[in-house]
Amino acid sequence: MKTEGSATVEAALIFPVIFIMLMAFMEFAIYFAVLEYSQSVCESGILMAKSKDASEGEIAQSMNERLEGIGLVEEKKAWIEKKNYLVFSQIRASISGSCRLIFPMKIEVTASAYQEDPPAFCRTVDLIWECADRLGEAKSFIDRWYGGE
Repeated sequence: MKTEGSATVEAALIFPVIFIMLMAFMEFAIYFAVLEYSQSVCESGILMAKSKDASEGEIAQSMNERLEGIGLVEEKKAWIEKKNYLVFSQIRASISGSCRLIFPMKIEVTASAYQEDPPAFCRTVDLIWECADRLGEAKSFIDRWYGGE
């Protein structure tokens, strides 16, 4: 029985497949680690925006500096925006870039949070009620709406 050659052929076919599968697994593991790190940088940027009175540019620069530490993210851009509404303000941080190991992969991470300001809301509602009080027609409408006389 001459079967020694078939084992060599089988090993020559199986080894590259296993090697490529291991490399792909490592690629995705590193990619997901970079993705999670970018998400944590976004969330720390939001915490900085909530706690400090720093400008959006300073916070975005700090986020870019934190991304420099990982070294795998290329063409990165971090930005943060704050929108003020009547009752609350919305803070949104985003990071976009690409991670290049074997295959280039895009990274797009976004985190958002709301920051409530109850004293400002109370002042705004008081101002609206005071303005409505001074206007006769609006006052009668408000009284009818809320069951007043």
